[in-house]
Amino acid sequence: PTSVDGALHSDPVASEKWDKWEEALVTPGLKFEDGENYDELIQRANGALKLLGERQEKTMTLVTHGYFLRTMMGVVLCGEHMTPEIQKRIQLHATTENTAITVFIQDDRGDGLNWRLWSFNDYAHFAE
Repeated sequence: PTSVDGALHSDPVASEKWDKWEEALVTPGLKFEDGENYDELIQRANGALKLLGERQEKTMTLVTHGYFLRTMMGVVLCGEHMTPEIQKRIQLHATTENTAITVFIQDDRGDGLNWRLWSFNDYAHFAE
């Protein structure tokens, strides 16, 4: 939400607002101020996958924040079975490194699910 833009995480008022917003990110129908909520987040992830799927390029690079990336991953893996509980588990347990590479590929295996998670959180390019 814009009310926490620029606020420090140590600010108790901002921290309380942040907690309320995070709850809205995993609770259908719950909205906190003008922050994105679960329903909007899932809709945006589906919309992004649809838009990317309609592109003609064979290879694309998409730069995004980890939270949204993990939401897209959940939608790819679970499709219409995505739930707030799955969203919570993915966000808690599928950590991502900054600048890590995650690859989704599009194919049609005949099951109606045309996206597949090919690799996740690859940061081997940091190897010395």
